[in-house]
Amino acid sequence: MAAEYQEYIDRSLFDFPINDDIISNLDKLKRYAIDLKIKHNKEFNEKIKPNTKGTIYNWYSDVSNLPIEIARLFCQNENCHWESKLRRDYNKVLYFLIITAISMYVYMLVKYYSGYAIFNLIYAIPVSIEIMKLIKHNNEIIKICDELEDRINRVYTYISKELNDIDNQYLYKESIVIQRKIFDYRKTNISIPDFLYYFLRKKYQKESTQFIEMLKGEILDKYKKAIITED
Repeated sequence: MAAEYQEYIDRSLFDFPINDDIISNLDKLKRYAIDLKIKHNKEFNEKIKPNTKGTIYNWYSDVSNLPIEIARLFCQNENCHWESKLRRDYNKVLYFLIITAISMYVYMLVKYYSGYAIFNLIYAIPVSIEIMKLIKHNNEIIKICDELEDRINRVYTYISKELNDIDNQYLYKESIVIQRKIFDYRKTNISIPDFLYYFLRKKYQKESTQFIEMLKGEILDKYKKAIITED
C-alpha cells in the first residue's frame, strides 16, 4: 500500500495516467488518505505549509521553469539516487553488524571455550544469514537504480544535443518506463530503518539539491543561448 501511495503521488505530480491496472488499491488508498487527514488534521495542516520544518511538501528539488518532460526526469533521477545511496549506506551498517557479532562470538569461543560459547556462535550463524539476505536484496535494488540512472543520463545527453528540436513523446515514453521500474522496486523493497534515514537525510538533501541545481542551470543556460541565437 505504501508503494502504491507513493506511486499515486508521483503520477499526480508527473501528469501520468492513474488507473486501476497500475494502482490496484486506488479506491482504498483514497479512503485511507481521507481517514488519515481527518485523524491527524492539525498536523496535516501544518505539514502542507511550504516552509514548515520536516515537511514533505517540497520533497523534490526545485525544478520550476523547466518543461515538465525534463522536470520529470530530474525528479525520477532524484528518486533513484536517494534509494541507491541509502541502500549503500545501509549495507555498511549491516556489514558492521555481521563483523561485530561474529568477532564477538569467536572471541567468546576462544577465551571461554564452553558449551554456552559454542551455542552463541551457532546462534549467530542464522542471524548472519538473514543479514546477508538483506545485503543481497539491497544490492539488487542498487543495481536497478544504477541502471535507471544510466538510462536517465543517456536521456540527459539527448536533451543537451537536441535542445532545439526535442521529441517530447520520446521523453514521455522514457519517463513512463523509468517510473514503472521505480514502482516495481518499491513494491519489493525492504524498509530502511528510520534512524538511518533521518540521520542521513540532511546530507543527502544538500547533495541532491546541489546536483539538481547544477543540471537545471546547464539546461536553462542552453535554452537562453538557443533563444539568443535564434533572435
